[in-house]
Amino acid sequence: MRKGTAAEKLPNPCTAAQKAERSDVLLALTQRQARQYRESFVGEQEELILEEKVTVNGSSFYTGHTMRYVEGLVPAEGHHQGELVAGIVTGLSDDETRLILA
Repeated sequence: MRKGTAAEKLPNPCTAAQKAERSDVLLALTQRQARQYRESFVGEQEELILEEKVTVNGSSFYTGHTMRYVEGLVPAEGHHQGELVAGIVTGLSDDETRLILA
């Protein structure tokens, strides 16, 4: 506990194990809510500004961000960095952190 904070004056402070457990619960909740937010875009049309060419599972993609700052991927063929592309979100990447646009 940090000295001089309001929490310092509270009775029955949490143990380090309790703090770690609470942190783990909040991190899991945050990850679940972020995934659900990204899933809400599936089937919707989005625009992506292409930023960087990457290889994912042996295929070339451009990464970029939507107007709502959600990261996405679009197949690289026929596109170039800086281009604004529109597409339908067909799903999430294998790690569920990026939208896939087609």
